[in-house]
Amino acid sequence: MGETGHSNVITNCIGGGSKTSYIDMVNCTGHVESGDFYLLCSDGLTDMITDEELETLLNDGANAAHLCQAAIDAGGFDNVSACLIKIV
Repeated sequence: MGETGHSNVITNCIGGGSKTSYIDMVNCTGHVESGDFYLLCSDGLTDMITDEELETLLNDGANAAHLCQAAIDAGGFDNVSACLIKIV
């Protein structure tokens, strides 16, 4: 909405009326243990950083902001969103 309204408000959602949107889901076994991480992210992250790079970043203690910055530093062709959940 830019100058005519709040630009920090999400104005779309997954699917958002598009007939071609999809969500990649990986089966979760329900076997959750302390120390497990769950990453919810947009393709702006996964299109810019390989699985191996993500694994390295996470093993080095990266948080969601670090992951987003790594995607931006790699070229950031799209919006980048990430939510990292650690089971304690």
